[in-house]
Amino acid sequence: MQRLFISEGRKNMSMFNIKEENWKPVAPHVDALMRFFDHGFVNSRETSKEAIKASEVLRQELESIKPAEPNVKNTDHGWAKDDEFRGIWIRIPRGTLEDFGDFEEDKNYYEIDTIEEYEKIWKEEYPDEYNWYRLSFSDVYDRDGVQIHRGISLNLTPIMRADLGDNPYEKQDYVKDEATEILCDLFGQYIGSRHQRERGRHDEPSPHRHIHDRQ
Repeated sequence: MQRLFISEGRKNMSMFNIKEENWKPVAPHVDALMRFFDHGFVNSRETSKEAIKASEVLRQELESIKPAEPNVKNTDHGWAKDDEFRGIWIRIPRGTLEDFGDFEEDKNYYEIDTIEEYEKIWKEEYPDEYNWYRLSFSDVYDRDGVQIHRGISLNLTPIMRADLGDNPYEKQDYVKDEATEILCDLFGQYIGSRHQRERGRHDEPSPHRHIHDRQ
């Protein structure tokens, strides 16, 4: 894994083909991918089919969580699907020192000489064995029940603002779409593996259920 997530010299991550990296569901990799996105309000835009497909797999993993709002509404045309919002907290492991980065590649940046110093930096950056991420997922429909928007956020950082209509506000951003696709894959796989281990051990699902390892 190239040092995309800490080294100041690699903040222009668009110069790399991120799909060639060996991404894992560990906190340093999630944080690296989140650097592609802007905080705060983001306009809806055209989004790649690959990113939409990956987000649909993630949505399926979240199906057992009840939407925060009722999922139907009355329109002039009868009952139509309403907007849906699901939100959960997920804890992701910090991984190993190797997941954090490469000592030989980073030692000049950090001005260090030993692997022990590098390990100290890793534990300063990630002092806890797990990091918590708030995953929010929303689908928006028009009055006829046709989906027009999908939004996904991690810790209030929008990683998808997909305009599914005919006239998107902004054009596609290929690099961000690839980062979205990878994040959806990582979280979908992680949640899916937790579901398999925890199936039958939960009470009735709630909109704010925690997904995490059980000891």
